[in-house]
Amino acid sequence: MLKNYFVSAWRNLTRNRAYAALNLVGLSAGLLAFLYIFLYINFEGNYDTHYPDNKRVYRLESHFTIGGKSDLVAVTAVPLAPALKLEYPEVESYTRFADLEDATIRVGEKELPEENVYWADSTVFELFPAKVISGDTRRALADVKCAVITRSFAERYFGSTDAVGKSFMLNHDDHFKVNAVVEDVPGNSHLRYNCLLSMATVAKRDSTRNFNDLSPIAFWNINIYSYVKLHDEQSIDAIHAKFPGFYKKYMAEIGDKLDASFVLLATRLDKVHLAGGLSADLPTGNKMYLWVFGAVAMFILLLVVINYTNMSTARAATRAKEVGIRKVAGAWRGQLIAQFIGESVLAALIAWVVALVLGVSLLHWFNMLTGKDFSVGEFLSPENLLIGFLISVVTGVLAGIYPAFYLSSLEPVNVLKGLMPGTRGGLRRVLVTFQLIVAIVMIFGTLSVEKQLKFMQTYNPGFNKENVLVTPVIDTGMRRRFAEIKHQMLQQPGVIDVASSSGIPGRLTGLVVMRVEEADGRMGEHAVNFMMVDTSYLQFMGVQLAAGRFFDGKNGTELKEAVIINEVAARKFGWGDNALGKKIQFGVNLDGTADRNCKVVGVVKDFNYMSLHNPIEPIFFFLGERPGYYISIKVDGAVQNATQERVVQTWQTFGSRQLPDFKFLDQTLSLMYKNEQKIGQLFAVASALSIIIALLGLMGLSSFVVRRRMKEMSIRKILGASDISIAKLFLREFLLLVLFAFVIGAPLAWYLINIWLSSFAYHTSPGWGVFFAAGLMSLLVTLTTTSVHIWKAARMNPSEIIKYE
Repeated sequence: MLKNYFVSAWRNLTRNRAYAALNLVGLSAGLLAFLYIFLYINFEGNYDTHYPDNKRVYRLESHFTIGGKSDLVAVTAVPLAPALKLEYPEVESYTRFADLEDATIRVGEKELPEENVYWADSTVFELFPAKVISGDTRRALADVKCAVITRSFAERYFGSTDAVGKSFMLNHDDHFKVNAVVEDVPGNSHLRYNCLLSMATVAKRDSTRNFNDLSPIAFWNINIYSYVKLHDEQSIDAIHAKFPGFYKKYMAEIGDKLDASFVLLATRLDKVHLAGGLSADLPTGNKMYLWVFGAVAMFILLLVVINYTNMSTARAATRAKEVGIRKVAGAWRGQLIAQFIGESVLAALIAWVVALVLGVSLLHWFNMLTGKDFSVGEFLSPENLLIGFLISVVTGVLAGIYPAFYLSSLEPVNVLKGLMPGTRGGLRRVLVTFQLIVAIVMIFGTLSVEKQLKFMQTYNPGFNKENVLVTPVIDTGMRRRFAEIKHQMLQQPGVIDVASSSGIPGRLTGLVVMRVEEADGRMGEHAVNFMMVDTSYLQFMGVQLAAGRFFDGKNGTELKEAVIINEVAARKFGWGDNALGKKIQFGVNLDGTADRNCKVVGVVKDFNYMSLHNPIEPIFFFLGERPGYYISIKVDGAVQNATQERVVQTWQTFGSRQLPDFKFLDQTLSLMYKNEQKIGQLFAVASALSIIIALLGLMGLSSFVVRRRMKEMSIRKILGASDISIAKLFLREFLLLVLFAFVIGAPLAWYLINIWLSSFAYHTSPGWGVFFAAGLMSLLVTLTTTSVHIWKAARMNPSEIIKYE
């Protein structure tokens, strides 16, 4: 029996190749989209689950409130984790990571900038086990100037993984000995390292006593990622419950003086990647995007099911006689249902195989689209293959249910007489309308995302970001020679100006507690963003003055006495238009004194120094003795590339041991919207798939409508109707479907896209142009798809149709 079903199904598919090909295209596209999206969601949702004790490991985080301003931060104080281990028996072990930004590695003559280099405690592999290639990780980081490196790091610098016992130079200063080589950290790890350096090196440099200082002031300096591993059956809630006592013992003394408070936060390791919402965090995922992608995958599958159903029922007339003959021959309804569902499942399984072949072929493209590095092995993993197989079977069953029950219900007497049930195709219209609604939502979403991306790229942030080369300066000798560097750079053709600062837009130096004069004259503590700059940096960046003046390079007292603020700061502290002359104390000491007693000499107009996701916050600018952690060079855009080469050559004449890493500021800022760019690309692809599937559905419906109304059309032509009038009659029916779908889909799309736009403090709005474009595209798709069938039918000879009636 099963063999007979299979043979019949195969013959039916091969006999109707055009129909089978259309269904295969739709099913394959839908299944491929689902497989890719499932791979992506599975990857994002399983970050850090490869660590065996991931449900016992927690990252410690900080919730500070200082001067009424709350900050949630992913880093903690250096002694927090060891102090928790000391105080609470629930803690089995801990480890800490400190990021080395802009590290440079040298081995022999090979010198390269290296990312993802961290200081780490020797206990790191108790919490984050790694597969060892050579060496021993148990005590690899116990001594000073020791390192553990990954396979890729070893091959990059040493040419092979045989690197244990060898050494490398860090930032032209210290030599580190390699004690172990481990496999590269899996891609779905929230903390990915290429090289780990022994934290004991930092402890010795700062003196062990000071580094492990448990005095109250040490708990208010946050700069390190901390993790604790709990004993079995222990809960992080127990530590949270006891923490008020910990705070009173270690932190309250300073907190009371600063009018501040601290709450310990903790996120389980397997939840860290999608937690988000913390400053100073490592790259994170976005849970909302995963829900969106999941919904897109399910909608695409649903569209595929609808499309198959429409195409199958549209061919009911061609299968009706087959059903009648089978029933006359003794087939009962259950057998016919099984046959038709079997055909659908077979088509879905063939489409699954095609989707797998396409998936492997297009995997490189998908990696470029998502920014991931999926391998063929991951795509064809047993889990993915099983999920794909089950989804294919379920899709086939769902797609075949309605056609199976519809065709098997036909009465053989009526069918053999050529009489079909008097259906008007209401269900088909509903299904096609749903397809159009989804397509309109996807088109609307794609156009809106693209509009927001363009808005972010063209939005005037309030400073000059074009044609500005920026490089971090690791070499302290180069920082001391900034005046000489600036002079030499300005001699180069194409160089317009040079400035230095401790941070750049998108990368500030952080938050510091300062004393600020309140509206009533009282000095209150506030945590405020700040940047150290040279005398010309604000003018260099094209920031506009709202009141007062810029820094005066000729006034020697400005270094300790002058500060410039933005308009938001003036409003926040209640100064309004009277900010000039207000007092600010920077570098506050416990005895009440301050390193700088400054007065406001200027107020600059607000500018977006961080992402457009965030509203503009108060920021203070101070003159720095050596602010040049970053050097910025403004170049002539007409000779941009040639000037960049001359800048690098000039840099090298100073004999710096640091390799210059010049990047254009506008390109650096665009990286802040990398996720949004990926979302836009994924939406565009999903929209294209939705349109293709809706197109196939329209083809099925137009085929059905034309077949059902052939006799009516012939009679109209005999009575004198023209081809054009008949075509208009049919097109009007489809245009009404598009209009109805647009009336439902456009408001739904507007609501959904505005939820996404609300995540930006500064954003565009969809606007009438997006509504018009989405409607026009859906209209063109409908006309292009249906007009072929309709015009062909309208031009048929009526005698060829009615002579068989």
